[in-house]
Amino acid sequence: MSSTLEKFGSATGIVFGRLYRTLLFVIAYSVTSFLIFGNLHRPIFFVLSLGMDAGVPLPGWIVWGSIIIGFAAAYAAAEFIKQKEKFLPIKLPVAAVFVTVLMGVSALTAGALATALRYKAINTLNADKVSVRSFQKSLRTDPGHQTFPHAVAIKDCEPFIWSYTTMSFHPLKPNASKSVLPQSWIDGCENL
Repeated sequence: MSSTLEKFGSATGIVFGRLYRTLLFVIAYSVTSFLIFGNLHRPIFFVLSLGMDAGVPLPGWIVWGSIIIGFAAAYAAAEFIKQKEKFLPIKLPVAAVFVTVLMGVSALTAGALATALRYKAINTLNADKVSVRSFQKSLRTDPGHQTFPHAVAIKDCEPFIWSYTTMSFHPLKPNASKSVLPQSWIDGCENL
């Protein structure tokens, strides 16, 4: 009889241990998701739609490249946790560390690369005035309710708008300029 109770106790411990680790994974995903993306579903849409449904429609090579770098960093972190587990003051759940590092490093990599390419395009355009929103703000904004451009520029009174899809500036139609450009820019140009 005691062996049956021991087996039951052991099985119960395994189930509760797995539930606990799953709960920590969900908490890690949720906190990281809210901090980086602003909600729970946007990280999934970011990967599945190459950023299109996450407010930042990046080229696929940036999204997948950042995810690969994120996976490498997450794997390294998970292996480090496994090897150093006995030296850590608390037991860190490997899956929770993995998802946190994966999401964080992927978002930072995509953001750094997209920002660097945007600033390179700004320098190439050699605009008179530029207004830029952070990659993080774009990432956290619902694309259906996006009321600001990622970046706008004006050169010789010709307005341009930044596209993450093409990673370049495109001419902005004069009738759209009024809702996008700062009023002080518009006042200085007769064609707008």
